[in-house]
Amino acid sequence: MKVRMSILVLVVALGVSFARANLLQNGSFEAYAKAPDMWTFPNIGDLQLSVGNTDITGWITIRGHIDYVENSVYTWRAADGERSLDLCGDSGSGGVSQTFATEPGATYEVQFHMSGNPLTGYVGEDQLNKTLRVQVAGQSADFSYDRAVEQNSMEDMKWKLQTFVFVADSNSTTLEIFSTMDIIGVGPVIDNVQVFKITSPYQYSINGELVEQQLSYSGQGHTVIRLWGSYYEMGYAHAHLLGDYIVDGVHQTKAILGGGAYDGMRQVMAQAIWTPSTIENELDGMVDSLASTHPEAGIDKLALKVFNTLGDWAYACRSHMCWGRYVINGNSPSFVSTCIGVQ
Repeated sequence: MKVRMSILVLVVALGVSFARANLLQNGSFEAYAKAPDMWTFPNIGDLQLSVGNTDITGWITIRGHIDYVENSVYTWRAADGERSLDLCGDSGSGGVSQTFATEPGATYEVQFHMSGNPLTGYVGEDQLNKTLRVQVAGQSADFSYDRAVEQNSMEDMKWKLQTFVFVADSNSTTLEIFSTMDIIGVGPVIDNVQVFKITSPYQYSINGELVEQQLSYSGQGHTVIRLWGSYYEMGYAHAHLLGDYIVDGVHQTKAILGGGAYDGMRQVMAQAIWTPSTIENELDGMVDSLASTHPEAGIDKLALKVFNTLGDWAYACRSHMCWGRYVINGNSPSFVSTCIGVQ
């Protein structure tokens, strides 16, 4: 049996959610102490949270005032879930912090989504370049979001994924994210803050990067990654960037198919001819990457092949990609996808 396969770098959720090993509590700010009808503006936002406030579960307000914002017809859409933070309250620029367990000498990666408050009629609306700082374990990095360039809006915040790598120096580490802007009412906006422990030296020097991630609080949505280098290097980076998703996906594939059907599909995959042959190199990279970051999962190439084609076997869905004369401008690749699977 000859089957043409392709490993795609855009993942679209198929109705199953994939957990992520976030070391932070309430990274998307969904849990909040006060009922929405008790907010400054009920069901819209709770404004001017002051220094020391702990209403956002797991987080402490620092340095100045911040605004807690809910998705509504009067506000913007969060990157993940229904709620996000503007780090500039009307009477001061502030931030949030959270303390979590770490291992001295271990390397960690901070990820968060950043945008800029698009509302008008407020002090500082002409300051379009929104800036903030991430500070952790005596290390820091500055980030910016230029609304003049991004042209975001309440309907489309054009969230940017930001990352920062640090080395822990104690058993307990405090992460701070705070505005570096003047006292204005429309500042940098953040959501979906995550911290991961890096267990492989290749995890932060890999040939790949997260370009865009739009996930709901339940994990539905899409992730876009960019890869470069050899097929093996791209496979290694692919599995690093989406490792948690892949491991959970393989486990759920086994649960969906059941033991006998799953073993049968492994036999089918063992007999299938995957073209082009370089896909095997990419899969080798993915297996080695997962062995480094998720050794307990014991995932091999056959497991990846079954997972990669699950949509076709279980949901009868496909992925299609085209370029050249098949797209409007003759250059940019274009594809429509409802799953990862056979072409």
